[in-house]
Amino acid sequence: MWPLITYLRLLDANEEGADWREVERIVLHIDADREPDRARRAFNSHLARAKRMSGVGYRRLLRRMISGFHERASCHKTGGGDAYRI
Repeated sequence: MWPLITYLRLLDANEEGADWREVERIVLHIDADREPDRARRAFNSHLARAKRMSGVGYRRLLRRMISGFHERASCHKTGGGDAYRI
């Protein structure tokens, strides 16, 4: 679930025009002053992924999350009725 939160934070920061170096330090925990090339590559790739996810990709992510929830719930089905232990 944490990548989704990370992507949302990146999208919000980008929309607000935040300095990418500050976003990198806070959200991705990379010091752009110490590792500028790595920080820029990480920021660009994560932001691009976040933008893709905000388009179509989030549907697949949500389907996987819901599917995983149902699989876990069915593994814990109790003996009586339709009750599930989660």
